[in-house]
Amino acid sequence: MFCGRVSAGCVLGLLAKLFGFSALGATVIPPLSVTLAWNPSTSTVVAGYRLYSGTASHNYTNMTELGEATRVTVSNLTQGVTYYFAVTAYDPIGLESTFSGEISYTVPALTPLESWRYAHFGTTSDTGLSADDASPAGDGIPNLMKYALGLDPFTPSSLDRDVVGSIQILNGQRYLTLTVNRAAKASDVTYLVQVAGGTNAWTSGSPNTVTTSDTATQLAVRDATPIGSSPRSIRLAVTNP
Repeated sequence: MFCGRVSAGCVLGLLAKLFGFSALGATVIPPLSVTLAWNPSTSTVVAGYRLYSGTASHNYTNMTELGEATRVTVSNLTQGVTYYFAVTAYDPIGLESTFSGEISYTVPALTPLESWRYAHFGTTSDTGLSADDASPAGDGIPNLMKYALGLDPFTPSSLDRDVVGSIQILNGQRYLTLTVNRAAKASDVTYLVQVAGGTNAWTSGSPNTVTTSDTATQLAVRDATPIGSSPRSIRLAVTNP
């Protein structure tokens, strides 16, 4: 937290004792807003406060009247941009102090997954209803899978049209194949088509699987081991590194 005291060099001597407030501080409410708070003046002649902000240090392009409030949330900030804030106090006849100490806040750039969470849940947190393994639609399909496929987390789905299993015949042999239909290829997750035989562990990638198609909207992978006397299984797993 940044702490700064307001200068005592005020507009008039009348205001010189107004500014006992200090500790202009910021509490982040990710990802697109920030809450600012400061200690109020102990003087009885303070009528209110004004918040000044801008994207350059000590160059404030916006002013917000706060009345007697000593806490304010600033919303609709832009990812990756640094904002600068300072506060003034004024008396009943409108005489205003110099600026408080300045505080800055850089809005973090969100990952695509965080942006998806924020768009659907109003938070970027991987907890509760917005957790990767949560299923708010009650269909047993976790959020991370719905994100990877471009689905709405609150709309029930069976994945029948999104993850399709089939059998491919190649050189007289039959192979399990999985086709993944997605709205777009998410850049921050890994799509793993895994195979297993009998009680063996799930495996993926060469030499266990063969990718036959990998485009922005479709991934197709077949098992490298043909279907024989032992059962074969194939599935999609999605991980967020």
